[in-house]
Amino acid sequence: MNKKSLILTLLFCVLSGQVSNNETKVIVTEKQVNAMLPVSNQIHGQEKIRTAKYFTATWCGPCKDFKPIILELISEGYNITVHDVDQEQNLPTQYNVNLIPTTVIEENGVEVDRFVGALPKLQIIQKLKR
Repeated sequence: MNKKSLILTLLFCVLSGQVSNNETKVIVTEKQVNAMLPVSNQIHGQEKIRTAKYFTATWCGPCKDFKPIILELISEGYNITVHDVDQEQNLPTQYNVNLIPTTVIEENGVEVDRFVGALPKLQIIQKLKR
């Protein structure tokens, strides 16, 4: 059980009166935890994993300005891949990328957000942590 699941489980137990000072064992099902969470945050046997695909080109001025922020986020451990639209022509078509720089954010392999152009670093982090 990951840290988020454990915290949510304990919170559920405390709020529902299933935990007292004398008890050492807590049994809560995934269904009980999900009943307390909004649908977008429910646990379905796996943690939500957000990744990003950054589409760029060597000749793109705004891309050159934004790329250091992307590289900094990568160095901090964020799962972002960089794709040159001239070298990987099929991927931009697959993701319907018509303008660059474009960043596509996916959650467990499904697109959940995208933005065209540059954003401040903190806004990108917020999008990756939702």
